[in-house]
Amino acid sequence: MICGIGVDIVEIDRIRNAAQKWGDKFLRRIFDDDEISYCRKNKNPFSSLAARFAAKEAFIKAISGGEVGWRTPKLSDIVILNHPSGKPYIDLRGDLTGRYIINVTLSHERHYAVATVIVETKEK
Repeated sequence: MICGIGVDIVEIDRIRNAAQKWGDKFLRRIFDDDEISYCRKNKNPFSSLAARFAAKEAFIKAISGGEVGWRTPKLSDIVILNHPSGKPYIDLRGDLTGRYIINVTLSHERHYAVATVIVETKEK
């Protein structure tokens, strides 16, 4: 059953400027090593980083308010990876592991990156 849908859009220059100002300290606060490595292989790593940031925010929007005692997860516990086919997926860490079925789509163009996340509860 779908329990939430989230959408987020990020200006790519916002991520570029923060990364240039704060360097790896900024990146490692938000992204894990696999995400950073994947994005740095791209011609424009900042568009890929921005899309992943948007996906993390979209996921938080999708699950917000759905549970008693809910707390905002750390961005670093939401990891956006890619299957060998290139299709993105979300790998959750910490106390989020194994709780949801998640569908994610990422897109970016010259100035913006956008992500949509649909979260389903696992049937018991």
